[in-house]
Amino acid sequence: MSSGEVCRRCGAPLENQVEHQGPGQRVCSACGATLAGETRAEAGRPPLLILFMVFFAFFALFGAIITLITWVIPGNEGYLVDNQLATKSDFIVKMIPSMFRFLVAAPIAYGLWKERAWARPMLLAFFGVPELGKYLLPGWRDAPPGVILSRLAISGIVIGLLGWYLYRKQNVVHYYKALSLPKIK
Repeated sequence: MSSGEVCRRCGAPLENQVEHQGPGQRVCSACGATLAGETRAEAGRPPLLILFMVFFAFFALFGAIITLITWVIPGNEGYLVDNQLATKSDFIVKMIPSMFRFLVAAPIAYGLWKERAWARPMLLAFFGVPELGKYLLPGWRDAPPGVILSRLAISGIVIGLLGWYLYRKQNVVHYYKALSLPKIK
């Protein structure tokens, strides 16, 4: 048992305080609470969260490189906006939503890396807001109802699966629950 384990109920360190009552059952000797599930020291980061962390780190890095190339390097005047040559300022205005996503990716990667609980809702919002927000764009107002309904169903499935993974999948729920426990060094 590591020194970082604490009781979820009273916060007392579990080192040398746990009484075993049967196979697989442990009880905190300080408050008598049954210790079910994982403790902070036993919780491992789920593999898909590791993939998300790497993806968001590279996405933020890619965005920084694209922004640097667009704004800093002189001589880049051949910008295309809606299949037409455009000025640098028109291109930057058109790229603002993408640049915002690049900026938001960096704190999400940091939050996943440093095991911060606020990264979970940000992760869901990162995918959910643009997925649902695109239906407010002018091109979708003229789309046939069948196309909109099928696309809404796909959006619902994508957001629903991500929400299920982050808030209902057992190992992810245990992981975030364990992160909320106090850490003793």
